[in-house]
Amino acid sequence: MQQRSEAVPSRDDTGCIEIVNTNCIGQGLGASDTNCINMGTKPNTRLQTARLNAGFNNPAEFAKKYSDQIVESTYRSYENGTRNMSVPTAKLIGRLLGTDWAWLMADNDEKSASVHIQRKFTRSAPDLTKQQDSALSKDKLKVLGMAECGPDGLALWNGEVVDLVDRPAQLNGAPNSYAVFVVGTSMQPAHWSGRIAYIHPDKPVEIGCDVLIQMHPPEGESTPRAFLKHLVKRSGDRVIVEQYNPPKTFTLKRSEILSMHRVLGSLEP
Repeated sequence: MQQRSEAVPSRDDTGCIEIVNTNCIGQGLGASDTNCINMGTKPNTRLQTARLNAGFNNPAEFAKKYSDQIVESTYRSYENGTRNMSVPTAKLIGRLLGTDWAWLMADNDEKSASVHIQRKFTRSAPDLTKQQDSALSKDKLKVLGMAECGPDGLALWNGEVVDLVDRPAQLNGAPNSYAVFVVGTSMQPAHWSGRIAYIHPDKPVEIGCDVLIQMHPPEGESTPRAFLKHLVKRSGDRVIVEQYNPPKTFTLKRSEILSMHRVLGSLEP
């Protein structure tokens, strides 16, 4: 009986990732074949592979570039295998690394272990979602779903497309932008319940701007929480935000934040 072993990522002389995988034996491929990526490898190993192929030598480099969207300690826990990614988290990280989020999350079981993707990952791996949606994204903007689940505008974030709206001029040339329907009355009169808030995740987040914050799911749950607030202050491990109705201030731990994206005001260029 042949012994199976887990795929291990390593760099070849060209800087690309070679998947050394003895699970390929008997599949007509060699034990060291860059075109054989085994779906049975653990998610944290696949995450490391994707990060290296995107050109980041370590988690710190990746987290530093996307510091407004990724918390380094949390990301390290995904690579170490001590914490599981939720679907929205995998979609976010997959987009940032230019890889398929479903591949990052595939279960490590015997069924998936027999599935192979005939694909060689490179640093310039294309974002398939962007390619498929490129024509649509020029004119229309996706509205992603949130459902009110608590006071102060707290909402469940499902990340599913619930509507398509015309893209405003200030989001032309911003392929990662999206919109949400405002939940609750906590940000009135700046943002009224039920109206559309436009989100630009690639625009720098600055003190004094409005932000859409996603929080990591509570322990034992898989759905992140989200809310729209005004950014007051950022320190080493804390973020302070406020709401207008009624006036209230919140102090959040950075480690609890999944992402923080800029909300464009109606007149913001």
